[in-house]
Amino acid sequence: MSITTKGTINTFLGVVLYGAIVGVLVLYFLPTLPLTTDAVEYDNTASHLIETGEMLQLYDDGNTLAPGYPMFLAVIYALFGHDYTAVFFFQFMLVGICGALTFYLGYRYLQLPYLLALLAGALVTVWPYMVLHAMLVLSEIFAIMLLLVAMVPLLEYMREDKRRYAITSGVMLALFALTRPVGLLLPFWVLILMVLYAYITKRHVPSWKNGAWFAAAFLVPLMVWQGYLYASQGIVSGYFAQVPGVITKSLNLTYELDPPERIEDLLASKHASPTSPTTEEDVPSLTDIAVSKLKNIILFWNPGAGGYQAQEYIDRYPFVQILIWLYRFGFLVLLALAFMTVRHWKTPLVAYIWVIILYFWGVHAILFPYPRYMLPVVPLILILAFYTLSHMPVMQTLAQRLKDRFV
Repeated sequence: MSITTKGTINTFLGVVLYGAIVGVLVLYFLPTLPLTTDAVEYDNTASHLIETGEMLQLYDDGNTLAPGYPMFLAVIYALFGHDYTAVFFFQFMLVGICGALTFYLGYRYLQLPYLLALLAGALVTVWPYMVLHAMLVLSEIFAIMLLLVAMVPLLEYMREDKRRYAITSGVMLALFALTRPVGLLLPFWVLILMVLYAYITKRHVPSWKNGAWFAAAFLVPLMVWQGYLYASQGIVSGYFAQVPGVITKSLNLTYELDPPERIEDLLASKHASPTSPTTEEDVPSLTDIAVSKLKNIILFWNPGAGGYQAQEYIDRYPFVQILIWLYRFGFLVLLALAFMTVRHWKTPLVAYIWVIILYFWGVHAILFPYPRYMLPVVPLILILAFYTLSHMPVMQTLAQRLKDRFV
């Protein structure tokens, strides 16, 4: 089913509005959840930015948070006061934008039928974990929006190998990495896989000059930020100092979230300090680590909804348990449909989307397989799932009937 450019824009704005409406309803009917340790760190850093204009140094080694999300919070706090409801509303707006971008990516690049692309976008706006994280002071929603925005020029660059797309996508991926450090290696993974895919499929090998522009466009914003931190506050490492701690924490196989009383202490102190370091007795054997990481390959796809946050809603509304079962079953069906697109690996845009998915899958299999870390690939999984549906004969017949009736 075709649609005009004006119709695409109207649909895009409609999905954004739909996300905002979902947000208003959720905020009105559902209770908010308590802050987590990460949320306290973001909140304190944003408040410190407003008060001093400087990034908060969390630890003695000068470690700071990635600046993207604290700056987003600081803008909201400056305009609306220290109001979490305002934060949640704007994050629901971002969820709407994520849904609209999912629609656009599926419709524009994978040529999904209009209704299937629209359904994929609408699903993102009501996806349980998207809704949950829109109600938390965490960077996930803001980061996913940046990633999906970056996907537009990135897919153009990967299929056309043009300099303007290389530069634009490099800058956007830098903004994503400045929000979620997990993106620090993504551009280099993309370049390697682009070249490898070109050789395997005997396609045009990407220009090394455009690849250099892509890498430079990514690295320059990171260097500018680090230079600013050093010039203004004398901080050398910035949020790169988190990397050793993240690796160490990933080896602590018994790591648990901080208890509620710990959160209260952090809020009262208006500061944040690291979780207690791993002792020698806690360090697992190499065999334990290897087995754990192999399990993470599967655990990455854990649909979640089994933590204390879900339990709070179940305790208040018992019927939520049924909804959680339906959500888990539905996710597994969609995931199976998405994996069926592997047979279309010679279709470049399908392969390029899998390049992004494989990056997050691999990184978090090595580090942590928490359900929220799978969230950035959910819109891409939905696009691929509906791509599979669109190639099923029954769906093609239905699409043709709708086209004959309405077009």
